[in-house]
Amino acid sequence: MIRKQTLKVGLKQFNSVTFSGNRCLLSLAVSRRWNSTVPSTTLPQATVIPADSIAETETLLKTRSYQEIVADMTARKNKFIEIINTDDIDTSGWKIATGSSTDQHMYLSTLTEGDLVETNTGNVGVIMKVPDFISFFLYSIVDHQGSVSEVPASAIAFRIPKFVTAQGKLSDTIRVLDDSDPVRPVVSTTQKTREFLCPNIKQFVQSSERISEVVSKELENIFSELQESGEPVNLSLFEVAWYVEQNSRNRRIEASDVIKQSSTARYPSLKGLFPPESVDASKKRTVNNETLFAIFTSLRTKFSDKVLFDKNEKYIPTILTLIPFSLENEHHRALTMTRNVLSHNQDRLIVRINSMLKDGYNSERNKSIMTSLGKGELEIINIIKRYAVGDLNDSDYSSLALASMFLKKLDKYKDTKITSSIAFQFLQDIGVFQKWDNPVRFQSKLLSLEVSTKKAVYMAERTELPDRVEKLREDFELPVYCIDAPDAHEIDDGISVSNTDQRIWKVTIHIADPSSSVSLTDPLIKHAYRQTSTAYYPENVIPLFPTWFTSFLGLVSDGEPRRCLSFEFNFDSVTKTFDIDGMKVIPRMAKKVVQITYDTVDQIIKDQDYADKAVLKDIQNMYIVAQAFSEHRFKNGAIGLTIDKPIASLENYAGDSSNFKINVEIPKKSKARDLVAEFMILCNHGTAQYLRDRKVANIYRTQSIFLSSQAARDEFNKVVERQQPKVDGIGKILTAKDSLSLLPRVRAAGLSVDPQSHAALGLDLYTQTTSPLRRFQDILCHWQLESFLLNENSSMFDTSQMDSMAVRLMRNQGLLKRASMHSHFFWALRKIEQSLAEKPEGEVVQCIITSNAMSTTYSAYCVNWGIFVKIESNVGDVPLSLGQTIDCKCIEIDCPQLSITLARV
Repeated sequence: MIRKQTLKVGLKQFNSVTFSGNRCLLSLAVSRRWNSTVPSTTLPQATVIPADSIAETETLLKTRSYQEIVADMTARKNKFIEIINTDDIDTSGWKIATGSSTDQHMYLSTLTEGDLVETNTGNVGVIMKVPDFISFFLYSIVDHQGSVSEVPASAIAFRIPKFVTAQGKLSDTIRVLDDSDPVRPVVSTTQKTREFLCPNIKQFVQSSERISEVVSKELENIFSELQESGEPVNLSLFEVAWYVEQNSRNRRIEASDVIKQSSTARYPSLKGLFPPESVDASKKRTVNNETLFAIFTSLRTKFSDKVLFDKNEKYIPTILTLIPFSLENEHHRALTMTRNVLSHNQDRLIVRINSMLKDGYNSERNKSIMTSLGKGELEIINIIKRYAVGDLNDSDYSSLALASMFLKKLDKYKDTKITSSIAFQFLQDIGVFQKWDNPVRFQSKLLSLEVSTKKAVYMAERTELPDRVEKLREDFELPVYCIDAPDAHEIDDGISVSNTDQRIWKVTIHIADPSSSVSLTDPLIKHAYRQTSTAYYPENVIPLFPTWFTSFLGLVSDGEPRRCLSFEFNFDSVTKTFDIDGMKVIPRMAKKVVQITYDTVDQIIKDQDYADKAVLKDIQNMYIVAQAFSEHRFKNGAIGLTIDKPIASLENYAGDSSNFKINVEIPKKSKARDLVAEFMILCNHGTAQYLRDRKVANIYRTQSIFLSSQAARDEFNKVVERQQPKVDGIGKILTAKDSLSLLPRVRAAGLSVDPQSHAALGLDLYTQTTSPLRRFQDILCHWQLESFLLNENSSMFDTSQMDSMAVRLMRNQGLLKRASMHSHFFWALRKIEQSLAEKPEGEVVQCIITSNAMSTTYSAYCVNWGIFVKIESNVGDVPLSLGQTIDCKCIEIDCPQLSITLARV
């Protein structure tokens, strides 16, 4: 008989011990996760223990006397003291950032050693070691008691950057006490390290607690004014903290130091006023560390019923959503009513809902019952609705508990584990939600961004639009090729390549020019600033501008000249190099716009044949230019990450009908799409350098690579060297496995007014200017360019204004992008769910393991579906390794929670 158990022997713990006959096989990993002066106590993997050793082991497991236990404890203590005092570190040169301030760049930077963090469980400590994402993936944190724990980034709720500045590495102070369990070794820090850190962590927390009351009052002042807007407001946490800081003198929070301001002058950037106010650029926005921590604590403990954190932020809660007074008051009334309902076994609301659920769904009956409910009863349903779509703060324990208790009160769910998905299903059962409803779209944080263009700007429809740079505009007679999908919503870019019979070619990217047609007080531009960008969902597209505006200014082929900004480069066709320094920006009228689809261009590139020989030659030359720029980028370190994501579309979807078909596909890859992308990247790169060299304030798009050690750097370079030329595109590409291995080290792109590199693109500078009909940031770039060309310095935005807008744009773009991605994910899961209903045995799919096991669960990427999944493993299964590809089948799917679990085949 084979059985599995755990043996504890002295300091050692042997996992997965398998007995068979008179032999015993111990499966232990031998990788050492810490540099230690203590020899490893683990046995080599698959060590076979002779039968006579089993008797010795059994002796050790027998009941011991009190004296034996005390002696063992003393031995452990002595060993502990010996280990932690080994090579103790000199901490005399270490510094603590008590009383120091953090700027926004530091606040958004990568987690590093010395950062002070708070975990989701409320534990406060200092990061001692960051993962290298090769051999380990967890952060090591020492708390105020000197205990060292390991947590993933997702468990970190907040951070104060650079709390500790040490000479040398903090990770060098970690000592392994017991590594018999290599997955979770017992570690500690040296004695001097603990003596230095622990009191300072305690002092910092206590200092923050002392100012918490005043901080809370300032937050109340800010929130009470902003809540009067009548709708949810998305805020930057750092900006909120900055305003709290501004309401004190000498950068210290004192009750008597509050600065009085007129209501019209208060919190302009939080209110999203456009154009933003200009402030002294020399005064860098900073926030005192103790204040920053006190604000976060207050938000979690005192404002959980009115402030929502963006749950997508892993360790830096940059986005807050403040709900309006009307919703807050309604919510509080509903909580009181819910308590009353729960106190009565036969409450009227419970009885009616039970009757709705008893005999299955009946739309007419349910509609009749819902119509008969009173206002207060409907407000209770709204609590369940907010719970179902993830619109309650995780710290609002009272609301979460009452929502769960209410559902437990219903007969159908009394024996069910309550989750947000059960709440969503309940609302579908009673007709509040329909089967075609997407929970992502009901979250408060999206309400102010998904603004209907009809109500906001259709009144401004005009047959003519002014041209701010008319006196500078030139006619462009050559063909302008606008290459796009046949169903594209905004056509805002075109390409021309000329002088191709000479060595130096003229490469011109033409971009639609909406900035020339609006003023800073135009309702169109104010609306666009508020919405930030076009929102793309499977259900619908919410454009940045109304259709009449994009039709008037888009680069469409209707025989009419089209205004544009032309970005012109010289390209040496022999050396395949670009004169970026000599780029010109010229307002033009494109006289001959040629619209052509990706598929047509792909066919031309493939067959090298086309009826119109002039078009054939132009496409061939564009392909040469695109290849040349791609080669330039990859020589400079570009990374061809390839991680497919599903794109869902709803066929025959009308917004109020269940009779539609879900289509899901992986985005197409083609040379035509890459060709256009290379030209747009060239334009954005040239524009960034153009503005930087002329000292024009601008917003740059940046991205960095995070490599915590030389081993990580070596591994990263080794993977990058494996890039291969694309078969179905331009440039190089990594396999999905290699892309996933690099992904944890590539930071998400951000926005900054400081010129910085974009590592993944292989460029030292990058901005965004090629999509002004769908992205407000590009409009700002055009406005700055045209003001510079007109020599109207007074009409340009300065660095402080651009910085203020960058914060807002990065926040809102992130919200809309994630909402779009999650919506496509939701419908992809619905499609998989439909497939399982039709074929219960399920489809065998390939998954790539992306994380070490947490208990028996692995994270993985499903190659077939283009989504991240969970893999459940049984106790005793052969462990899976990072990057391993396995065959799986779906065993559980939860669409509202965007969760899917698979098991090995």
